Amino acid sequence: MQEPNSSPFPCPTGSSHRHRSASRKRAGKPDVIRRATWRFSSLLLIASLTAGLSGCGKSEGHQAASLAKHAATDPNSQELVGQSINDIPDTGLINERGEAASFAGLPNEPILLTFIYTRCPMANMCPLITQKVSQVQQRLAASGVSARFVEVSFDPEYDTPAVLRAYADSHGLDTKDVTLWTGTPEAIKSLTEHFRITTDRQSDQVIMHNMRTFLIGPDHVIRCVYRRSDWPVDEVTRVLAAMASPNQS
Repeated sequence: MQEPNSSPFPCPTGSSHRHRSASRKRAGKPDVIRRATWRFSSLLLIASLTAGLSGCGKSEGHQAASLAKHAATDPNSQELVGQSINDIPDTGLINERGEAASFAGLPNEPILLTFIYTRCPMANMCPLITQKVSQVQQRLAASGVSARFVEVSFDPEYDTPAVLRAYADSHGLDTKDVTLWTGTPEAIKSLTEHFRITTDRQSDQVIMHNMRTFLIGPDHVIRCVYRRSDWPVDEVTRVLAAMASPNQS
């Protein structure tokens, strides 16, 4: 389930920003009406894509000012951007190899964190996110930039480590840099609630959900939040590379 673009920041990519501005002008409705309309028509809007971004693609000074402004108007930014992932409870998580997983155990490298489930039937949601993760990983690896990618499943009953390994293989994910996490239902519920991932199981195989992709610095502090699945691969690659240590080769 995609959601309307709620970020007060202009998108750094001109085409997406023009599309978003034009969409708002065409809508001609206050936010409260537009959001209410979206809730009633979310199934029809699943295929509609516009980018959502908090604090990404800016200079450090401009980013700091933007984050302060965003924190005053957007609870998601106020509660998540600037937070250390090391402070987030993460017991009960395991990776695709069945090993215990934790945020503190990740290396001090730029991190892309997102949430998926392997049976997602919507091509423009989890499969698209995973495709983009693979593309960003390959581009950074080709440039000699070290980064880590974490995909967390919110369908732990089905997405066992073996299923996650098969999913990684079928989507061309290099598990040297990409890790897929599952865990106990309680651990996954706690994590999704913390990161504002909303899920609504429609059937055994179908889960309606929103999207969040987080860009996290080598210091494990959340820097950016993309709220939809159509974030630009070039932009995310550039932001992660910029956050990497300059002595990486």
